[in-house]
Amino acid sequence: LINLLNNAIKFSPLEAVISMVVTKLICDDIELVNISVEDHGIGIKPQDIDLLFQEFSKVNNPQNRNLNPRGVGLGLWISNNLAKNMGTPLRVYSEYGCGATFCFDLLTDGEKMGQ
Repeated sequence: LINLLNNAIKFSPLEAVISMVVTKLICDDIELVNISVEDHGIGIKPQDIDLLFQEFSKVNNPQNRNLNPRGVGLGLWISNNLAKNMGTPLRVYSEYGCGATFCFDLLTDGEKMGQ
């Protein structure tokens, strides 16, 4: 979660709104908590989305290099692995130039409701 918030801050312009929303859901009688982080930064091109969750992979464009010159391409890979272990993998929704939303689900207790 901290990595997602740090990325949202890093890739958003000053005074941009960054939102974190936590929603309790019930899906197939299983309680989940959905967590999403939305920014209004540079966004991600559709062809670059698959690169985000690969180890040592970075989106290669000049804007990213200027905003994150020291990144090595591990943050989202690690975050995705942690999210998978707690419920579901990270998902990303983005429109290039308009921002991105990263979200994942956590199982509340790993059991179906009523058990």
